[in-house]
Amino acid sequence: AGTANLETRNDTKPNPAWPADQDVDAHFLSAAGKWSREWNRDWDGCQSLAEDKQVVNKIRHVLLIRHGQYQLDGKQHGLTPLGVDQSQLTGARLAAMTAGIKKDHYGEYKVKFTHIVSSNVLRAQQTADHIAAALPHVPRLEDDALLAEGYPCVPHPGDREGLLSRLKPEVLQKEAARIEAAFRRHIT
Repeated sequence: AGTANLETRNDTKPNPAWPADQDVDAHFLSAAGKWSREWNRDWDGCQSLAEDKQVVNKIRHVLLIRHGQYQLDGKQHGLTPLGVDQSQLTGARLAAMTAGIKKDHYGEYKVKFTHIVSSNVLRAQQTADHIAAALPHVPRLEDDALLAEGYPCVPHPGDREGLLSRLKPEVLQKEAARIEAAFRRHIT
């Protein structure tokens, strides 16, 4: 068994983009950064620490909406009449969210949706189409097969042995990569 050297390295030059008042080794060797009440603009690790971007007072929300109830018979698995009603109600609720200026204890805000996208699974397409009909000003993007349902990993708790008897490890690995690609394309 080997050992890891966790001592501070003095033989390497620090990255000039890294703020001089922060301990680089402590940051990377710690499971969590130093706690602070101040907002961390790089909370998701997507911003370069050297960037000095102006903070815009916008909050990004990603809404993940599950398809409506669908038919279990047949190959297509399209929406049932109840699934259509569920999708239309969801569209109406989202449309109501965009109407006018809202106000809460944080201040005033306006909800604006930038786009609608769904997987290429029929029930998801139908749900997205009903929602898009209620939001005619919101672009409906091309369906994305990366968003189709699947297993990113073996769920726990659950029937691990039963699932592993139905799915091969290489299928789980492929699904995990596809779902990660969908996350990177649509969420980050």
